[in-house]
Amino acid sequence: MKPSVLFLLLAVPVLYGAAFLGLRPSLNNDAGMGFTVLQSMRDGAPFNVLVEPDSADIAKDAASFVAAWSPSQYALPALFQLIGLDLGQAIVLTVVFCAGIGIVGWYGLYRAMEFSPAVALLSCLLLELFQPFLFPFEEYNGGEIVMFAAAPWSALLVWSARDAGWVHRFLAVLTALALATAAKLSGLIFVSALLAGLAAYHGWRAFDPSASSGRRPAPLHALRALTLATMPSAVAWLLFVVAFRVFWTSRGWTAVDQPLHPPFALSNIYFPVVATVLSSSGFGAAMGAVSALPASFAKLLGEQAVAYAIALPFCALWLGMLVQRLRAPLGGTLWFMLAACAAYVACFMVLYHIGVAIYFDDRFYRPASLILLPGLVATLAATSSRPIRYLGGAFILAMACYGVAAGAWHIVSVERRPVGMVGVRQPIASPGLLTHLHMRFGSTGERRADRVVYLPSPEMTLEVRGVRTISTFADHDRIETLRDRKYLGRVGELVIVLPATFLANGKADAILRSFRDYAPDRWKRTLIDDRFVEFSQ
Repeated sequence: MKPSVLFLLLAVPVLYGAAFLGLRPSLNNDAGMGFTVLQSMRDGAPFNVLVEPDSADIAKDAASFVAAWSPSQYALPALFQLIGLDLGQAIVLTVVFCAGIGIVGWYGLYRAMEFSPAVALLSCLLLELFQPFLFPFEEYNGGEIVMFAAAPWSALLVWSARDAGWVHRFLAVLTALALATAAKLSGLIFVSALLAGLAAYHGWRAFDPSASSGRRPAPLHALRALTLATMPSAVAWLLFVVAFRVFWTSRGWTAVDQPLHPPFALSNIYFPVVATVLSSSGFGAAMGAVSALPASFAKLLGEQAVAYAIALPFCALWLGMLVQRLRAPLGGTLWFMLAACAAYVACFMVLYHIGVAIYFDDRFYRPASLILLPGLVATLAATSSRPIRYLGGAFILAMACYGVAAGAWHIVSVERRPVGMVGVRQPIASPGLLTHLHMRFGSTGERRADRVVYLPSPEMTLEVRGVRTISTFADHDRIETLRDRKYLGRVGELVIVLPATFLANGKADAILRSFRDYAPDRWKRTLIDDRFVEFSQ
């Protein structure tokens, strides 16, 4: 890679890192749970184990292995904290590191997939302007940015070893699976999809006469060649999945453990398709911004089901053009890209259909979308149709402008979120709540085991000391979920901190009644500020 290309690729993450090093990032709730686990480990818990009051008796502690998220989201910032940085500074350096490693990796993958230097560089530069690339600097999203760094190198391992010897292919696939899954648990789905793409590539090599001598091979010979080519990858995948099940998912709850069995919905089919094509551009976030506009048509367009349904035929047209324009120059690379994305889409269609606890969210599709990105860019560059080129170019320009505008808005408006004691901004807590928590529970002295604090979002646990905490996702949980929870036992003092909105929507009553050994009429209510209220008993 030329030094000038490397400089161009790394300039944006370094500049954004310099800006947010002083401004301080905020946390989303998933990452907040990861740092809550890290806090438990620093208090003496085993690796990746959360210690908190036992729901069967809150006077006692219960330890649980947190299998739902990869520890990479807190492990990398923890490494930067070893040199004396606070958590906010450590997170910024983590994001800069992952963004830099990732963008270089994506460029290397695009070049390895036989895209021209111009297409590879343009794809990466556009990627740096899109909202998903800039967002983690403002709000740390844990495994998402780590996955951005690991995904291209995992794909490069798989793709570069496609024609290597058996041992090389076996080790490359095993390493790719370990790297991607360590970054984010859904990395297993991503690499599995890549292996499906690799099988399609080998099938093209085995059955397509244009890939060999120009003569159509005998079916049995082609099938034997395909089987031999895919066997090392299949064995590596099977061994890894068994080990992952035994040593990780069997130890705790994950999103696949409680299927909801929802009714069939068309969105289960078209959302994954559109998200795989457009999520690298930040399409979902842009539509969310559109829905906030006052015009009624904007609110309708911003509705996820409407926006993605409208986008579906345009995505189908774009993919059709990609196949038509790039089939000859790319050959097996095109088969690899399309089959990998198709396998990724199919997997999420199945997960949605069986009701796994995975939301309709663009971020889950970005690794696959980034595989497809240079093909879409090259298609627009190669088309002779001016209307299509202008329409596609206008879409990309709009997404880039939105990404830059969103990044600028975050920098201007970041002060609205207060900075906590560990150097990160709290996305939900108010300044008044932070002051209240620090005054009541900010002591670093001896830990009071008879004092329990219930908090509605995990990142808030970083603001309390010397007490035992129940960290929840109550801010996002449905009221039915809160009603079904049950906490037994009593402690010297139980404090429940809730948003004031919970008083009106019924969540506050559901949470208070979930503590079955506390009389509902004996709660002492204290107004913290206009946004939060405290109940104690």
